[in-house]
Amino acid sequence: MFKILKSETGFNIIYDSFEVTRREIFEFIEIWYNCRRIHSRLEYMAPEQFGNSFIKQAA
Repeated sequence: MFKILKSETGFNIIYDSFEVTRREIFEFIEIWYNCRRIHSRLEYMAPEQFGNSFIKQAA
């Protein structure tokens, strides 16, 4: 996870404070990494895409 965090967010960013750093990391994980990043276990789709296709198939 740390390798992805470094490569995807730009490792040489200097944040103003610990709180700003914490917020940026949280947003990266919760908004991008967990929701939009493709995953091999989900047939190379983002979780949102996979969930939508699962709902369409069930209907």
